[in-house]
Amino acid sequence: MTPIVFPQSPIERGEITVDVSDTDVVAVAARVVEQYRSRAAAKGLRLFAILPESAPTIPLNAARFEQVLRHLVDNAVKFTGKGSIKVTLVTEADTKRPSRLIIADTGIGIPADRLDQIFMSFEQVEGSSRHSGVGLGLTLALGLCDAMGCRLTAASEIGVGSRFTVRFR
Repeated sequence: MTPIVFPQSPIERGEITVDVSDTDVVAVAARVVEQYRSRAAAKGLRLFAILPESAPTIPLNAARFEQVLRHLVDNAVKFTGKGSIKVTLVTEADTKRPSRLIIADTGIGIPADRLDQIFMSFEQVEGSSRHSGVGLGLTLALGLCDAMGCRLTAASEIGVGSRFTVRFR
């Protein structure tokens, strides 16, 4: 049988560019958390945010950054059966400028040998196929972060949970 090869999208090829402007990361993060709060509660999960009251704006595309956060929080809610999801904005001590945003969950975790594959199109961790989706959310989030000059990384431990970090330029 001949395998089907799908062409790469512009995001996967690193060919997407986005316009950036001053973005209020606190407002975007708070909005996404609020959008997912009832969905998390329906699963018995606690979704909360640790955000400063305000922070200086940073150059991002607000709509695309919100899309990245929705993918990350959606995955956290989807793959967390019990416990919590925490969205934390870390700022620089002296300037209060946002330096990174962390989405941490108490979900199923990702095996260490599969962690580098989760950002590939159509990839899902074995055993996660009972969840909806086709495995594009993290690929899109990574591509959008790259296009905005951010860095998206993941760390995880089976049975403990996962942590996705967006580092701002």
